[in-house]
Amino acid sequence: MQTADLVLIPLLDSQHALAQIARVENGLALLFFTDQVATPRSKPHAIAGEDVIAALCIPVADLPSDIWPIIGYEAVPRIAPYHDTALDRLDIVDATHIEAFVNAVQGLYPWDGFPDPDYFTLMLRDENTLPVRARMTADFPKPESP
Repeated sequence: MQTADLVLIPLLDSQHALAQIARVENGLALLFFTDQVATPRSKPHAIAGEDVIAALCIPVADLPSDIWPIIGYEAVPRIAPYHDTALDRLDIVDATHIEAFVNAVQGLYPWDGFPDPDYFTLMLRDENTLPVRARMTADFPKPESP
């Protein structure tokens, strides 16, 4: 995986979230996330800056390239401060948390499902605007009692 690659992250409903590797440096990859979904056969298209809802770093060694397919590459939108800040000063998360985040963006996992109910909100570029499809724990069906 390298800068400009368009990456698909599997979702719980068998679709994929669209992300892009915006930068790679010092063993870290900066990924831009959208609320868009795609399939491995989708025609690659550039991600517009206004479509980037979050930017997170992951160690390059932790990128699950076997389950996060690359569908092409396109120009990377230039978004301050992400292109002007050392990657090790940005939020560094692991692949499991990224997968939970993109599923929460799509409403497939509770937005407030982590011990800190604001965990995903703090990942957003605009913490005042939740993704349209985000659902809270109370919005999910309750398990039936025996």
